[in-house]
Amino acid sequence: MKTIDSLNAHSLRALLREYRNAHYAAASSAGLGDSATIGKYSTEELRQWCERLGIEHGEEQAAPAPIAAPIATAGSESAGALLQRALEMLTPQAAPMDESAIRALVADEMEKAPASLDIAKVCEIAGDIAREVFEKYTPRTVRVEIVKNGETVKTDGQHFLFPLVVKLIGAGVPVMLCGPAGSGKTTLAHNVARVLKKQFEFNSYGPGMSEAKLLGYKDAGGSYHSTALIRMAKAGGVYLADELDRADGAIVTTLNSLLANGQISTPEGCFEKHAEFVFIAGTNTAGTGANDLYTAAQEQDAALLDRLFFLSMPYDEALEERACGLSLTPQKEIAIDAGGVVTAEKWLLAVRAARQVCADRQMRHTISPRASIMGARLCAQNIGIDWLIAGLLTRGLPADEAQAIESAARAILA
Repeated sequence: MKTIDSLNAHSLRALLREYRNAHYAAASSAGLGDSATIGKYSTEELRQWCERLGIEHGEEQAAPAPIAAPIATAGSESAGALLQRALEMLTPQAAPMDESAIRALVADEMEKAPASLDIAKVCEIAGDIAREVFEKYTPRTVRVEIVKNGETVKTDGQHFLFPLVVKLIGAGVPVMLCGPAGSGKTTLAHNVARVLKKQFEFNSYGPGMSEAKLLGYKDAGGSYHSTALIRMAKAGGVYLADELDRADGAIVTTLNSLLANGQISTPEGCFEKHAEFVFIAGTNTAGTGANDLYTAAQEQDAALLDRLFFLSMPYDEALEERACGLSLTPQKEIAIDAGGVVTAEKWLLAVRAARQVCADRQMRHTISPRASIMGARLCAQNIGIDWLIAGLLTRGLPADEAQAIESAARAILA
């Protein structure tokens, strides 16, 4: 045990904070400040407070050692830079350091600062830096609130495109998620069902996909065997057509009537889909055939692609880090109204201008009235024109063709 006079500032602060925690009422009555205030006291003020509160002895505590580079004195480094250095020690790249140690370290250096130092300005800088560090390194979440049957459902920890997908589905638009392997397409579709409290089923499309696997069949005894697609279409669930670009184009054209008219014919008879049926397709390509990476992809019929809203789905690096227990990448957010919102009438004119470009250039690309109809629904949902152009007009076309279509559309929408 050492007397108060022999203790350093760090030890004195620790004593006062310990006393405040153990004797809160007495400390508050005496006027002792909170932990942050204690961190601002000079060594002499700390000793005076210890004497006032009757604290006579304490244990010597080693001052916290710098973690990365040594903190410079106020004479050689600005107060803002000094605080920045201290707060950087709180980031995930460095070893853990507790709050009291950071406060004590900064306070010790501030005592060496000139008398003319603007304390208010330093506090403002410290607050700004702390917010930046918090926003940059806090694990990212995408929070969505959905009102369903009068009940608000909240979810977070989703891919950054999740809010947009929910908006598209809410407008009754079938979505095609196009992204690299492992980008989270299946997970996103499953989470849509979970958040909306719907049933979820899927099929992996490919060479083995058959009409019977899509529509069902009757066995020798005349009993009908249903499928994932039919069950979800009847129950109003979420159905994922995973790896749709791997399927034989002739097989998947059986989806056209269901997606466009809401009707489908099965061995059990014809029926209309449930009003709340959700169709999501997952692909690695835009349906235009194989490429160097995805050699098994098949070219899909334009009539099918025209029925889907194309949404490019890249990797969400922040979500990837979170799954690894890390937090290195700043939060990424999207603007649902990116590019601005337009009227249905303006959108219709833009679609017609884009269609004319396709005709003039003899592109192998279809922009049918479905682009106008789905776009009008989405305009009412305040979906921005950046999403509408990419999802309903260009739909993963090569850059030169996409640019020509986009320029014609934006000329109308300007």
